[in-house]
Amino acid sequence: MLQTTDSKVPVKNLRDYLSGEFELSVPQWQREYAWEANDSGQVGELLTDLREFVLSGSDEYLIGSIILCKVPGNEKQRYIIDGQQRTMTFLLFLMCARKFMKTHGIIKANSDKHNRLATEVRTCLSRSIEDYEPRVSMNQANANRILEEIWHWSNANEGVAEDFFHKADTQTETQKNLVSVTKYIYNAQFENEGWIDKDKFVDAIEKIINSVKFVELTLDTQTEAISVFDHINDRGLSLTSADLIKNRIFQKVDDEDFALISQSWQGMSVILNRCDIRRLHDPKYLLRALAWTQSGGKKITYDGLTDFWTKYLGDTANKATDFALDIESDAEHLRQYSNLHHDIHGYLPQLFMAKHLKSVQHYPLLLAVRNYSNEKVFKRVIKQIHNRTTYYVLAQERTQKFESIVPAWASELYALGSEATIEQVDKAYSSKALLTGADFEKLKAEMLGWSYDVPSDRVKIRAVLSHLSWMLDDHLTKCQDSVGEYFKTRKGKNEKFGWDIDHVLPTKKAGKKPEYQTIGNLVLLYPQDNRALQDAEPGKKKVPYLQHPIYLTKSAAGLDGLADTDKNKLIKLFDDAGIKNFDWSLDSWDESSVEARAEFYFTLLKHDLTSF
Repeated sequence: MLQTTDSKVPVKNLRDYLSGEFELSVPQWQREYAWEANDSGQVGELLTDLREFVLSGSDEYLIGSIILCKVPGNEKQRYIIDGQQRTMTFLLFLMCARKFMKTHGIIKANSDKHNRLATEVRTCLSRSIEDYEPRVSMNQANANRILEEIWHWSNANEGVAEDFFHKADTQTETQKNLVSVTKYIYNAQFENEGWIDKDKFVDAIEKIINSVKFVELTLDTQTEAISVFDHINDRGLSLTSADLIKNRIFQKVDDEDFALISQSWQGMSVILNRCDIRRLHDPKYLLRALAWTQSGGKKITYDGLTDFWTKYLGDTANKATDFALDIESDAEHLRQYSNLHHDIHGYLPQLFMAKHLKSVQHYPLLLAVRNYSNEKVFKRVIKQIHNRTTYYVLAQERTQKFESIVPAWASELYALGSEATIEQVDKAYSSKALLTGADFEKLKAEMLGWSYDVPSDRVKIRAVLSHLSWMLDDHLTKCQDSVGEYFKTRKGKNEKFGWDIDHVLPTKKAGKKPEYQTIGNLVLLYPQDNRALQDAEPGKKKVPYLQHPIYLTKSAAGLDGLADTDKNKLIKLFDDAGIKNFDWSLDSWDESSVEARAEFYFTLLKHDLTSF
């Protein structure tokens, strides 16, 4: 049975908790400070409770338990294992109260009661009478700097600027949260709303620091503290699956490994925050993706993550230290994949289409093959993942269906190990994710039904034209600088370049016929050419199309104007794709031409999605 350091579990008031003999600190592996600074958030609810307590006849307000543990090698410090959010909020509350009392001259110099309260509040915030020696330290240097700025602000009657209120663009998430809570407590509660009348303010703060109480549990080790923490259902910010999994890991390691694993977990969080896809920032996404590679085909939900990894870590064959230390490497793989890169096999342009269409469902598959050593095998399975993911997005396949495929496929790919062969990955694709004729009939119906007038369809039209343009140019080794150049179908704020979508038959001449808003009437074109040819008949676009650097656009004018070498390569590719005829002509462009051109685009896309 776990024993606390003292034979009796102490109940401490806020003053004694904050001004005790030990410096309180947040360990490196703890999450961000994240209480919400609004009336319906945790800070607003706490201040409402405090006001009701102050105005009530109650003698004490028990706010729950705080779990601390000893810090190896430092007898004067204690880690906060559970209670960071409440501790930091009360600290900010007292800083704001101190500032409010100084600003409004509430503390009367001739009042022993007032002077005693001012001393007690100051003692809760700093060990020094004059300088800032923090009672509570956070696990980020930037956050501690903000706390010091807030203390200096609270320590002055006037003359200390509130610069930290206005630096959100240069602050970390924790800094922003600390500042927003300070602003909310001071401005919205104390100043604007009048949390408590000024003539009652001293009594209110005195009652809070003396009668708000905590059950303080101090354990000998972090492992013991986390075990207790796991079994206590306390008020505060709800634990995420990632928090709970982290706690399970820390329960299974000794204190010698604790610091190393804490550093690895912190490193994982830093790496994930560098992903340029926001959904990948949350450790839960990585943990779920990794679970899908080892679940034996079962789809693990976010709610089921804790149970999955608890069972995994409970298996003696799986060392918690190995898992925790690998997590940083896994996060780096995820980050690199989000940038279309692999540390060994290099640039992965095949994945641009899925990224452009904002899919994240395929990342478990990418993680499943992160250690494949053979470049040909790796690139082959990457193309298979591209094929299946692109179909999922373009054909509007239900997410639930695609996500029922991914865990089974990912688990099989992962089980093949680093020395997987082409035959093995092909078999995995065929058995778990192969597209059939019926699938492509669905894709064709979707694709030919897209309208440029519909914003969501327009995104897909642009993506398909961009991808097919890159595919053809890559086949001819005549690519632009990168695959990303092909997807710049809109000129951004800081970009000098971007393709326009040109209607072969201009919309003014097509009238309201919906056929001319479909993909078959569209090509990529330089913006200046698009403007120059805006109202031109299709027959007058032959030369500009042939002079265009993108071969997909050239093909709209036919292949006769191309160099023989390029023409022959394209004819061979089109033959392989099953394209035998080019049943359109710019000189006689009509609805049947649009239909033929759309069929051409679809057949070319189908060929790409069935090629490895």
